[in-house]
This record gives sequence, C-alpha cells and structure tokens, in this order.
Amino acid sequence: MINRREFGLATLSAMGLACIARAELVVTDHGAAQATPLIVTDHGAAEVAAVPVRPWRRKVLLLSTTWCAGCKTFDRVEKPKLLAWKWKFGTGPRDHIHHIGDSDKEAFDKLCDQYGVTKIPAVVVLDLGKPIAVLQWTEQNPKLPTAEDIVAAYNTPAKAVAQAAARQVQPQQTAQRGGYPSTFVGTEYTVDPPSRRRIIWHLYAEHGGFGWQWLNSLSWPQLLAAHSDLHNGRLQWQLVGRS
Repeated sequence: MINRREFGLATLSAMGLACIARAELVVTDHGAAQATPLIVTDHGAAEVAAVPVRPWRRKVLLLSTTWCAGCKTFDRVEKPKLLAWKWKFGTGPRDHIHHIGDSDKEAFDKLCDQYGVTKIPAVVVLDLGKPIAVLQWTEQNPKLPTAEDIVAAYNTPAKAVAQAAARQVQPQQTAQRGGYPSTFVGTEYTVDPPSRRRIIWHLYAEHGGFGWQWLNSLSWPQLLAAHSDLHNGRLQWQLVGRS
C-alpha cells in the first residue's frame, strides 16, 4: 500500500521523465546536437521556438510582364535552368530571385525608373541593397539575360563590378554635358505613364531618329524638353545624338 508521500514522489518523477521525453534534438550550424524544449501555446499545442533566418547578402530582381514575348521566352528557357540549379523564386529572406511584374504596376514602374531599365525582361543584382549589375537588352549587348548571365553577375566580386562601373562614368558625364537643354518653349508634352523608361521608348521606337545611348544619357528634364520641343516643332536637331 502506497501512502500519500510516496504517491507524490512517484508522480513528480513520472512528470520529469515526460518532460525530458518531450524535448527535441536540434542540429546547430556547427553540427552539435542540443536539447531544445518545446513551447506550449495558449491553445495547448506544442511548438518549437522559431529560429531567425539570415537573409542572403545578394538578391536578384527579375522585372518582366505577362504580355512581353521576351519574358515568356525567359520563363520557358532560362527559368527551368535556375530551378534545376536550386535557385529559389519568392520573396522570403532565403529566396534568391524576387519577381516583379505587371500585377504590381506601381512597384514595377518605380523599379524600372530607379535602375534605368528600358527593356524587359531585365535582371537587377543587388548586394546589400545596392545594384552591382543590371542585365537587359542593349545595342552593345543585343540579347536577353540568360541563366548563365545571372549566375555570373551574382558571383562577380563587388569590387570588380565597382571598378567596371567607374570606367563608364566619364563617357556618360560627357554625354550629359553635351545633351539637350532642360527647358522648352510652348506646350508641355509627356507620356502615359510619365516615366523615364516610357519616354525613351516613345522617342526611340515610336518617333525614330534618336540615338539609344544619347537618350539614356539625358536627365528627366532634358527628355521632357526634347519631347515637348519635338511636338511643338522646335526640336534642336543639331544637338540630337542620332541612331
């Protein structure tokens, strides 16, 4: 026959063994196993304490739309390669590629203007939030970004990218100084939506006669002035860089 004292000790021992049995083993980054106690929520469900996830240092922005033929080609040819190489698409801290499309037009236009994107699909590689590469179709490199291009840009040392960018600063500054006035006479003409990317495409592809590099060297006020002068019949063609 067990008295009350013996019964209490036996109950406490059983509870202690149950608590030890409910502990889980977690392997740390260094391979050491440690006991992590479970947490009981208000609803009585046992959960393991969440471990903060460290985001990747570099992130890739993919700018594309559903109506763009080149974007469809990218999804059909290049995206399967990246998935096969274990690259992850999404918005989480451990996802490599974040896609921004026409479903979020405001964010899409803002990012295109911010990074000087005029052709899609385009890829922007960020290092700690700063762009180190922008991959898009250009006159100098007339092809769509490939999976191999993305991997190469992603793995390029930031120092090497900075050195390459520095070599391109002087020619661009020279083009801006000899560009176009930022004021105009007459009616102001803009584009819809009013963005740098849209007005460059409008002048280059829809009007013609304008050099692609020259247009990209102009500031927004200069582009607006050139566009307005064109429609007002006052364009100073002698200052225009031709295609």
